[in-house]
Amino acid sequence: MNDRDCQKRTMPQPLQQIGPSPVMKRYPLSVLAIMGTGFWSFVAAAAEATEPWDASAYWTLAYPLSLMAAVVVSFGMERRAWMVGLVLTMSQLPVMLVLGLAGSMTAFGLVFLITLAAPAMVVSALSGWLARSWCS
Repeated sequence: MNDRDCQKRTMPQPLQQIGPSPVMKRYPLSVLAIMGTGFWSFVAAAAEATEPWDASAYWTLAYPLSLMAAVVVSFGMERRAWMVGLVLTMSQLPVMLVLGLAGSMTAFGLVFLITLAAPAMVVSALSGWLARSWCS
């Protein structure tokens, strides 16, 4: 049995239909960084906040959605799936720098983002590992 048969047999039906675009295949982390920056810009703009984590729905909606997105995207990564969580979380930095104008709290914000990236990296790594282990 080849790898394609194994994937068709073991992957859930909805995931069999999803396939990355050619651009996503070639530059996955760049595309993800752009999409993440757009997502966090929307979160900050919708809440009229200078940093995405200042939004009232950050902990209840935005951050959990970013974790779920990290799981879904990293499932399709062939390697280094953990980077999906890092890139998605760190894409808040450009939003913070543009909207917050890089004030005196920038260093604290960077440390805060690194801390927030840890759980996202863990769930991304687990999702990537699960995707690879289905056919091994």
